[in-house]
Amino acid sequence: GSACCGGRAILDFAVGMSEESLRLVQGLSSVAGRPSSGAQDGRFAVSTRALTRGDVALSAPALGAVLHEQCRGRRCDWCFVSLGDNTKSSSRCSRCKVVFYCDRKCQEADWKAGHKIECSARAKLEKALAAEG
Repeated sequence: GSACCGGRAILDFAVGMSEESLRLVQGLSSVAGRPSSGAQDGRFAVSTRALTRGDVALSAPALGAVLHEQCRGRRCDWCFVSLGDNTKSSSRCSRCKVVFYCDRKCQEADWKAGHKIECSARAKLEKALAAEG
């Protein structure tokens, strides 16, 4: 839902926001005297124009995505596409042998995005655990 506060629309991202919650957001904003950045109040957006159903008010990339353990080896660890029955066309990290990719492009993207660090840390951890028995 949205409400007007100081000539601006406040859009709350909680699904099914009640009118009572909406009034609370309006009240908090008016007590503060100005809309805040959301750093202390949680995430919300302040619009400089009226919003209509379907408008994108805020778009942000995911903080992270992890493939469920059940899907390991059956889906690409980078783009999550199904590897199908033909796992021969897929590639596996030759170092850790844990992650699978649908193609070289996904493998290179994941390596640059941080698998290089994860893979190295995994190798060190496995070595330390093997030494402890």
